[in-house]
Amino acid sequence: MTQQRPLTGVTRRQKAKTLRSRLPAKPATIVTDVVKHLRAHHFSEFPELPDRVLRVLASKAANTRLSIRANYRIWRAWCQAQQPRCQPYPARPADISAFLQDQAPPIRVTQAGDFEVLKSGVTADGHPAKRYATLSRYLGTLSKLHSDGNHPDPTRDAEVLAVWRVLRRGLVSPRQKAALSFDVISQAVAALPDTLTGQRDRALLLLAYTVMARRSELVALNVENFEFHEDGSATVTFERLKTRQVSTNYLSAPIVEAVTEWLQAAKLRRGPVFVRMDFAGSARRTRLTSQSVAIVFKRIARKLSLPNLDPQYVSSHSARIGATQDLVEDGASDAAIMRDAGWKTPRMVGMYSRGAKAKQGAMATRLRRLAGDTAQRSK
Repeated sequence: MTQQRPLTGVTRRQKAKTLRSRLPAKPATIVTDVVKHLRAHHFSEFPELPDRVLRVLASKAANTRLSIRANYRIWRAWCQAQQPRCQPYPARPADISAFLQDQAPPIRVTQAGDFEVLKSGVTADGHPAKRYATLSRYLGTLSKLHSDGNHPDPTRDAEVLAVWRVLRRGLVSPRQKAALSFDVISQAVAALPDTLTGQRDRALLLLAYTVMARRSELVALNVENFEFHEDGSATVTFERLKTRQVSTNYLSAPIVEAVTEWLQAAKLRRGPVFVRMDFAGSARRTRLTSQSVAIVFKRIARKLSLPNLDPQYVSSHSARIGATQDLVEDGASDAAIMRDAGWKTPRMVGMYSRGAKAKQGAMATRLRRLAGDTAQRSK
């Protein structure tokens, strides 16, 4: 009689996952009152937020709602910790000013009478200070919640703006994430192996660049979203999860070839386009998570080992940033880029392409002309 081997932790997880896959799917819950649903679940701890605000929040993408909830929770906890307690909503500008100063390093007055932020990295209470991007996110959440509730925006008050102006001068601004331009992606496509993982990553990179999709939109793609044409090209139609816009993007024949090679190799005829490689003993394919996109891009960047590409600054937005910069340098209009990327305003175009925009500025054009005139006179 053969002795049964003890189950390892990995085997137990695989067995449990296989058993769960055989269970009947739970019926979807039908929600008829979104406000009541939010008050009973994710926003149950915020009774002060009016129905109007919750109704607007319900229309936003799930990740956006979670981010707003997390930011507002920190602000509300600070309000409750004050003596006497502050009113979290609608908020007073003086309270927001105090909140910003409590979250950042102390502000002091120099001998010349100027205000400056101490480079200590800790707050006046000795806690780790929040970064520029975090404080900016808090302000953005409070601004949006008040405008959605038809209240005056307290973050635009002169007192709040004055504190924020001082903090911005002293806090380190976040460095923009690295751009994966088409040249970099072409090198990555050539360097990836012809394994199943390599084929998937090749298709992931090319679609992230050409469709300019956010990571959540990229992993949400299904085979059914693609319409293949006789000339080898294709169009992909999907929903921009943040803006709820339906987008249709063109794919050239070489891009389609890389995508179809992956689909055929992985035997994917319907459902998710991008799946995990560990199928855990089950024939059911698991959709790639949005967090995995940045992991894949960073791994590819480390493999390339390019001098001007630091893997530390590569993120899931890197292909989107690279595509924006390439389009700006090609002379594409902001409106055309906004259409391809699913943006409603040109703000993100300018943010992603500051360097490329600078090259197209009036002074840059003049300097190039002057350099050409100088070269002509020197001949």
